[in-house]
Amino acid sequence: MGKNNFIATAKHTAKRNHGFTLVELTIVILVIGILAGITIVGYGAWRKSVATSQVKSELNGVAGAMESARNFGSGYPLAVPTTYKPSSGVTLTYISGDAKTYCIQATTTQDSSVIYRYDLTEKKEPQSGGCYVPGPIVSNLMHNPNPTSATYWKPSNTSVSSATYVTTGGYSAVRTTRLTTAAAALYGERNGTGVVTASTGDQHTVIFSLVSPVAASVTFQIGYGDAVSTTTLSGASMAITLAPNVARTFTYPFTVPAGIAAQPLYFKILWGTGVGAVGDYFDTYRVMWVAGNYTGAYGDGDNTAKGWSWASTQNLSTSTGPTL
Repeated sequence: MGKNNFIATAKHTAKRNHGFTLVELTIVILVIGILAGITIVGYGAWRKSVATSQVKSELNGVAGAMESARNFGSGYPLAVPTTYKPSSGVTLTYISGDAKTYCIQATTTQDSSVIYRYDLTEKKEPQSGGCYVPGPIVSNLMHNPNPTSATYWKPSNTSVSSATYVTTGGYSAVRTTRLTTAAAALYGERNGTGVVTASTGDQHTVIFSLVSPVAASVTFQIGYGDAVSTTTLSGASMAITLAPNVARTFTYPFTVPAGIAAQPLYFKILWGTGVGAVGDYFDTYRVMWVAGNYTGAYGDGDNTAKGWSWASTQNLSTSTGPTL
């Protein structure tokens, strides 16, 4: 080997043994990171897909078990049937229901973010998310929270205003229409028995919705007395302003003042003299009267989809249900 060839070979070997440059190493690391990320994301999506399929399958299975139990009993059981055993890692939890309906939710140790429910009041197939969890039971003391009967609703004077029954926003409502511009009021439960009999210090909360096609100013008041003689509770008054066609829900807590003993309570919504024009009206609906200082979300006795029910005959007794 000549001298020149030896030197060239040595230089080539030295260059080959020099290793990777910083740029080359950076590129390699980036490529490895990208490939690893793709692998992790792909595996995570696959794992979630498997977990979702698993809980859906279990919910469909337990739904079949619930149907079998209903067929052999007097209604749906109030728990997951003991005859149904879910797959390993899947937890089935009976959340709510009665003899006619139920909601069961499923989770899995495969992926804690995967939660599905089977709610008989919805589509008859598993839905993403957990079951609605009812709050503490409360009683709506109104005899007829969604107006349909003159027994519990009436105008203060039929020559001044009228009360008719309509549907507003999908709810039964009582419509109070001005016949003159004299003072007029809608009475709720002023039938001699009132919503409830109360005395000094008792706390109550009234929730109700109003809507009018015109701008309207009315006053909400709590009164006591029988079907003939009535008095407004001291301080129990709330001024209300309605914008045209804008439905509003109001919450009015109050405490019965001193000097009241075992009096039936009712409410009224008052139009003052000269306020509004002949033909103006407002609709009252979704009325809820509960004992205590109620802070739950709105509910009413006809809201059976969320677990409300009547104690005996609908519109003739109090209704009970969960806070929403």
